[in-house]
Formats: sequence, C-alpha cells, structure tokens
Amino acid sequence: MTYRTGFLINEIMMCLAIITWVSLGFWTMDKLIKKDYVNFKRVILYLVNSIVFLIGVPFYVRLAIVVQGPKAATKEASMQVLKDDCILEFVRYISISILVTAILFCINYLFQKYILKKIQKKTLLILTVIDFSILLLLSALAIFNYYIAISGEIDRYHY
Repeated sequence: MTYRTGFLINEIMMCLAIITWVSLGFWTMDKLIKKDYVNFKRVILYLVNSIVFLIGVPFYVRLAIVVQGPKAATKEASMQVLKDDCILEFVRYISISILVTAILFCINYLFQKYILKKIQKKTLLILTVIDFSILLLLSALAIFNYYIAISGEIDRYHY
C-alpha cells in the first residue's frame, strides 16, 4: 500500500464517519417527530457506538506530532528502530481498542437490558465486531501513515 492509498482510505473513513453521524442524526429526529420511542432508543444505542470514530482520532494525532525519525548510525538501523516503534505503538493501539470494545460491549448490554428491556445477542455481536473492526482499521492506518512519513524522513537524513 502506498501513501496515496493510505490517504484515500483515511478520507473514506472520515466520510464514513460523517455520513454515519448525519444519517443517525436524521434518523433520531425522524423517530422523535413520529414519537416512535422504541426505535428512538435503538438509534441512541447506535449513536453511542459511533464514538469509535472519535476514539480513533487520538491514534492519528499522537503519531502526527512526531516530525523527526529515529537517528541511528546507519539507515538500516534507523529503519529497524522505526519498525520496532511501529510494532510497539500498534500493540498499544490494539490494547486500547480491545479495552474500548469491552467497555462498549458492557454499555450495549446494559443499555439493552435496562432501557430496551430486551437483550438481542445478534445486535450485541454485530455492534462489537463493527466497533473493533473500525478501531483496528484506524490503528493500522495511523501506524501505516506514521511509518511512511518517518521512513521518508529517514531517507532524507541518510541520503
């Protein structure tokens, strides 16, 4: 994957988040106007789960502020340090993603149990898989963009 492909996927994810929030906003207003409170509660559940897009933003921001790559004696050594940093950050992001997914699973379960008064296991599973998939993709994209940008910096440093 090239930098342009990563940038395109990044733009697609941002558009997907915006489309999701706008759609859920219209859906929420529609349910309120029609006084369909059962489905309104379900829309609120989906809105709560859409915060995974906001949780992915710090993944980018944390790595975007790094402007200088690791400097070692050789280009190969610098690249190895960069690869090790990327693996460490990816493990960190995956750990955060698992924790956030577990918290959202608990919120979904409690929301369905106490507010919807009906637990739908299929909905719980689907929301959990979607939440983790989005966080995993955002983690991978953040690491990929970091690797491409800093490897270019290492190339310029060791020319």
